[in-house]
Amino acid sequence: MALSKNLQYIVAGFFVLYIVFFTRPAPTTVVNLLASPVAQLAALSVVVYVGACVSLLVAVVAALAVVLSIPNREYAGKEDDKTMKKPAAKGKEGLEEDKKKEKTPLASGVADLSRIAASAAAKKKTAESGDSADKDPEAAGDKVVAKVETKGSETFCLQNAAPF
Repeated sequence: MALSKNLQYIVAGFFVLYIVFFTRPAPTTVVNLLASPVAQLAALSVVVYVGACVSLLVAVVAALAVVLSIPNREYAGKEDDKTMKKPAAKGKEGLEEDKKKEKTPLASGVADLSRIAASAAAKKKTAESGDSADKDPEAAGDKVVAKVETKGSETFCLQNAAPF
């Protein structure tokens, strides 16, 4: 059973219109119908049959429409997952503390300044020791050691060399 070219284009056009206008979000009746793995298997097997016996063009567009209409499978992981936790409800005391924090921007500014000062001190310390990240890595060609005990077939080792 082969379709004429014009009929193939018309059916493919209807599937394209469905994809463009109705798959995001897909209609609830279609989503409910395709919620079962058995229904998904049946729909995709019909698409394969259409591709083998009727029209490859129609089958490709129909497969795209079916795949876009299949509902997402979102499985939650462990119960201690951060995304699964609900935010703790705050009482009046928690709300008052939040208001106090909002009224005192000076405290957060001082904390930011202390973090900046600590990072500047760490940079200065690394610059004095010569291990600065800004310095270009040394060539590793002269650091090749002839024999080092290794567990593989490697017979050379780069010691104290830059990775790149």
